[in-house]
Amino acid sequence: RTLASTHGDHTVKITCAHTGRLVRQLEGHPRTPWTVKYHPTRSNIVASGCLGFQVRVWDWDHRRHGRYGERRGGGAGGGPG
Repeated sequence: RTLASTHGDHTVKITCAHTGRLVRQLEGHPRTPWTVKYHPTRSNIVASGCLGFQVRVWDWDHRRHGRYGERRGGGAGGGPG
């Protein structure tokens, strides 16, 4: 299990809920992200919105699942990477 959080350094951080260890730091927002939500069925996908009026969709566990939007096994790509 993981916890996603937003930070004033313009990052979204994914933390292990059991150990408190930082699993992944997601960088790319031009301003402070103010919200982050998990995909309802794919816990490796999160969406975040920042004060710069941007929404980003992240696959924070791409090493295990493949990059979001990548073609895998003949399926169609899904969205931004």
